[in-house]
Amino acid sequence: MLSSSLMIPTTEEIADCLRHFLGRAGRLQSVMPAAGGFSRSQVLQVNTSQGMYSLKSSPLDQLSPDRLKARAAWLTALHDAALPVPVPVRRQDNGTLTLVQQNLFWQCSPWLPGEPVRLPLQNAAQRDAIFMTVARLHLASEQFAARPENVAFRNPVGPVPAIQERLRILHAWTPSRLQAASNALSRAPSAFSQPAIQILNNFIAWSGPVQSELQSLASELVPLQMCWRDLHEAHVLLTGDQVTGLIDPDAARIDHFTTDLSRLLGGMFGDDHAGWQAALACYETLHPLTTVDRKMLLALDHSSTLLSGMTWIERWQAGEIPHDDIPRIAPRLERWAMRGASLAGAKGFHLNLRTTRFET
Repeated sequence: MLSSSLMIPTTEEIADCLRHFLGRAGRLQSVMPAAGGFSRSQVLQVNTSQGMYSLKSSPLDQLSPDRLKARAAWLTALHDAALPVPVPVRRQDNGTLTLVQQNLFWQCSPWLPGEPVRLPLQNAAQRDAIFMTVARLHLASEQFAARPENVAFRNPVGPVPAIQERLRILHAWTPSRLQAASNALSRAPSAFSQPAIQILNNFIAWSGPVQSELQSLASELVPLQMCWRDLHEAHVLLTGDQVTGLIDPDAARIDHFTTDLSRLLGGMFGDDHAGWQAALACYETLHPLTTVDRKMLLALDHSSTLLSGMTWIERWQAGEIPHDDIPRIAPRLERWAMRGASLAGAKGFHLNLRTTRFET
């Protein structure tokens, strides 16, 4: 049976790692594992004589120096635009962004204050602060790409990478692969298998219309820019009614800004259209949407609703989900199952249902 536990380095190892980034003046005072997600990385909250920092270790096979360098330049520009983002700390001994030890590479950044967004939001002020911050994020990213020195980030115009990627994923889910996934779920605990079976059935019912919707936008040429891409409520930190942190930018890449909006709106408001409209009204005071932007936003939300749960089914089939992670994963699956089941009615699809279904 797999275990989700990660080996925590010793205090001496952490202190040695910090010295590369902070120098000898950055003495370690305390360390605490941060509440993590489901990646293969580990984040430590370290308190030092120079303040609080995040120390993150990731498997060496995920190391891409060019991508890290590009992301650091972007985050620095966002920070200069007064956005609360974690700018990586460079090593004092050689100016690089990482420390490689054994089969891991380490990154260091300031620990940002605040607590992850709790749903439902306490008030409209929190909602407005969040979506004004996201609008500022997108505006600053546009301005960053327009700088003469950032030729690599010059606002390209092209098809939306997220749409191309999701079409490939949809095509890859063949009937035989769906049947194999269903067979694998027969070995899963009921807390996992019950919502997962619903997710499979949702996919069978709605994948055709969602694929058609994506395909209708696949050839649209739109401005692209650096996007957070994994922007959901757990990665937005609030202190009172103010946004004091946007965290975990590891998935950032050039894409269409609606990838961020769809992820955040879908996660925070689900099928609450009034919530969507109020959040977008705030966002558009700084960053108006075109008709094509709105179509992209809905298509990305629909496809994310359909495919997010399928990712976890695939991981279960591959034996990549530790049993002790299932209590944390199951509520997510239940939300995706419910949203997928309401996809047609909530979003106005008119569907011809396929006849194949899987049973629990």
